[in-house]
Amino acid sequence: MEKIISYYKERYEEESTRFSHLETKCSMFLSFLTALIGAIGAIGALNKNILSPCSDLGWFVFGLYITGTICIIVSWSFALASLKISNCPVMPKNRETLDYLLKVDTAQVDKHMLNCYIDTIEKLTIKIGDKAKYLRFSYNGLSTGAMVFGILAIISVILEVTK
Repeated sequence: MEKIISYYKERYEEESTRFSHLETKCSMFLSFLTALIGAIGAIGALNKNILSPCSDLGWFVFGLYITGTICIIVSWSFALASLKISNCPVMPKNRETLDYLLKVDTAQVDKHMLNCYIDTIEKLTIKIGDKAKYLRFSYNGLSTGAMVFGILAIISVILEVTK
């Protein structure tokens, strides 16, 4: 039984490490997107041609700018959702658990510990899956926004060259 408990303890530590790693990625990604939104706002404020269209092509450029901005903001909101403050599942650590473990025999202690590890790992795996899902959505929003801003950049270069 000791080997089994040791095995699940290692799995629990792996899942806890994955959870922490994902939290770190979410935090860094959110910081990046926040800076990017600021830069997009600055570009719009500095380039008056984007926000005051005068022709059909100008309206198209304006539409691209708004679409790209919305994609990045949606990406930011998904990154924020992936960082949603919630309890990270942990092993039971209350007095009731301690009192129970002190009352029962060794076999019951081992069984209870094994169940605690399994239950916590299952809950942690679900939390990790939820965070990863929101982070994927965020990345997809960033990718879409980047494509839109890429098209906008190409059109802007063409407009500047043909002036």
